[in-house]
Amino acid sequence: MKPTLRDIQMGNNEQLSNKITIKKAPTFEEAAEAIKVFCNEELKRQIVIAKRVIKGYPPQTSFSNLKITYHTSKRFYKSRGGRRGGKPFITLSLYKWIQNLMCGESHCTFDEYALIENDRQIGEVNGSIEKCLSALIAHELSHAIQHALKANMSDSSMVFGYNKTQFKKPHGYAWRYIYGLLRKYAVNEAK
Repeated sequence: MKPTLRDIQMGNNEQLSNKITIKKAPTFEEAAEAIKVFCNEELKRQIVIAKRVIKGYPPQTSFSNLKITYHTSKRFYKSRGGRRGGKPFITLSLYKWIQNLMCGESHCTFDEYALIENDRQIGEVNGSIEKCLSALIAHELSHAIQHALKANMSDSSMVFGYNKTQFKKPHGYAWRYIYGLLRKYAVNEAK
């Protein structure tokens, strides 16, 4: 039986946590630090949820095993998630979100790839900066989980009904399945 949203959110303070509370045009450094703190806590929360809803969750994608990098420079505009050197990683580009926070923006948009932007479950997100950052984290964490699962698969094995080849596609059906679970339980229905 699949856990309900209520089951998943019970205990461990798993609702959207650590609201970014800096007010009145913070400095770039203050905004960057506030967002990094939020992202660390949100990533931990999403990993707890992923362990509950993803059958066969790969232990190598625990928070302590993930290499997490934050880019705050305008030069780094792409976030990434996956596996490098045999280890899972997430790189979050935060410049846009820091600028939004500094400008006092209360409403943001997390754009998705054209392939999925209109999908009800995994498409574009409009809402608070916290909700948009949560969607970004879910997107990149899904890539890290996808690549960790793929690394443990034989050529003939199936996970969630997908074969190893389907796990190789960056935004393919296997990734969309993982991302859909995270978006459903950690972002879309979170309070």
